[in-house]
Amino acid sequence: MATELDDRLTVIVGLGDTGLSCVKYFALTGEKVKVVDSRDEPPGLAALKEMYPDVEYELGDFNLETFVTAKQLVVSPGLSIRSDEIEAAKDAGVVITGDIDIFSKQIAAPIIAVTGSNGKSTVVAMLAEILRKAGKNFGLGGNLDGDNFKPALDLIAEGAKDLYLLELSSFQLETTQNLGAAVATILNLSTDHMDRYEGIADYHRAKQKIFTGCKQVVINRDDKESFPLNNSDAAVWDFGFGRAGVNGLGLLEESEHDARRNAEQMAKTIEDIREMLEKVERLEDIDTNLDDWKVQLTRNLTTIENARMEINSAKLKWPLLTQSPGELEIDEGATAPAGGASQSFGQLCLMGLAFTWPLVLLGLAIFAYILLNK
Repeated sequence: MATELDDRLTVIVGLGDTGLSCVKYFALTGEKVKVVDSRDEPPGLAALKEMYPDVEYELGDFNLETFVTAKQLVVSPGLSIRSDEIEAAKDAGVVITGDIDIFSKQIAAPIIAVTGSNGKSTVVAMLAEILRKAGKNFGLGGNLDGDNFKPALDLIAEGAKDLYLLELSSFQLETTQNLGAAVATILNLSTDHMDRYEGIADYHRAKQKIFTGCKQVVINRDDKESFPLNNSDAAVWDFGFGRAGVNGLGLLEESEHDARRNAEQMAKTIEDIREMLEKVERLEDIDTNLDDWKVQLTRNLTTIENARMEINSAKLKWPLLTQSPGELEIDEGATAPAGGASQSFGQLCLMGLAFTWPLVLLGLAIFAYILLNK
């Protein structure tokens, strides 16, 4: 059982970049800490000695007493919380936490949290650029590499932000109890870190902690592992390949997108032609004995000319319409309509024209007869 004395220490487990950022944070809050690391020469040791010479540290094999009598353990992501010492501390009632958990409790601005097996850094970089272009004052940190690396707790010292953008690993999420992100997403999930987890399901459970307390969820509709396991009142958005739903974003292959657009435009053209031919079909014979027969003739000729121009324009725009059905290439992979043979879109278009062309010829014959017998 952890001691209730006031001199209980917060123990920071691990003296890498994250561990050192925890020391900085607690130094600002006045919290008394001890740092432990199983390595004899951890990477943050020199900085710790220089910046915080009064902070106690233990190196090498862990001292079980240090763990079970701690006020809380702040575990760095590189260390498994299933180690014997951490498990013993947990059984003794010691709080097990991490830098992301602490960070989420200290800031009021919204958090955008991104995790996944692949593509996290790319997506976060894109989001960061969008936020910059939008003129947002945001904090960027978490599990990023290179120049963008910054532990989350270091962001607090930078002052108030409009929002925070965090890339999070499963290791960081293990010690995060209630992230409460404004937006959270698991981009995808594949077998990874199996030296740390018992299997893919165990790994998946760690990733799922990103959704705890979140306001909006973004899922990959092509990867069911990105869906929240627990029912939530959070708004759900989705992304993926193919045509998106109401609350979704999608990517179409350029050829598919162009084909869909062209099909829609061709269908509209065919419909316009049919409307013109229906007007021709409705033309009535002209009685040359009437005083306004010339006016009627002019109107009728204008209707036919408009139809002719519409058809010629369609032929120029859609060369497919100049082919006979026998010249068309049939898409063998197309799905045949229920109860009928497979027909390509172009064939269906030409079938429509085949039904209406005789009306045009009939109209032209009628008016040729009238003019010749005037």
